[in-house]
Amino acid sequence: MNNACRICLEAADVGDYQVCACRGSQGFAHIQCLADLAASKWPSLEPWRQCPTCKQNYVDHVHLALSKALWEVAQDKSADVRRAAAGQLGLALFANSDFGEAAAIHRETLASCLEALGWEHPDTLASANNLAMALRAEGKASEAEMLYTE
Repeated sequence: MNNACRICLEAADVGDYQVCACRGSQGFAHIQCLADLAASKWPSLEPWRQCPTCKQNYVDHVHLALSKALWEVAQDKSADVRRAAAGQLGLALFANSDFGEAAAIHRETLASCLEALGWEHPDTLASANNLAMALRAEGKASEAEMLYTE
C-alpha cells in the first residue's frame, strides 16, 4: 500500500507512519507538513499538540519532533509562549525517556516561571511538578522530593 501525506499529498517515506487516530490514509503526514500546518494556525498552540481532525494528542517521535519545531518557532515570541513551548518540549522529552534533557528544560522553565509569576501561580506549580517527575525518573528522588515540599 502506498501512503501519501494527507497535507502535501506526496508519497510518505518509510519513516513516516500513522501520526494520530485518523483512519486510513488520513493518518499519514510528513512531520514538516504538520509543523508547517501548525505554524499557519499561530498563535494557537493546539495544532502543535494534537491532530486538528481526530483531536488525538500526538505521541512518540511525532510529539517530540513537533515540540522541537515549536521550541524553534517560539524563540522570537513572548516569554509566555517560550515557557509554554519549553514545557511542551520537556514533556515530550520525558515521554520519549530522555529524562536528563527533560529535567534540564523543566529546570529552565521553572526558573522563568518563578521570576515572572511567583511560586503560587498554577504554571509555576506545574513546572515544579514536571521537573520533579523528570528528576524522579532519573533516580534523583531526594531532589524531586524537595520540590514537592517547597
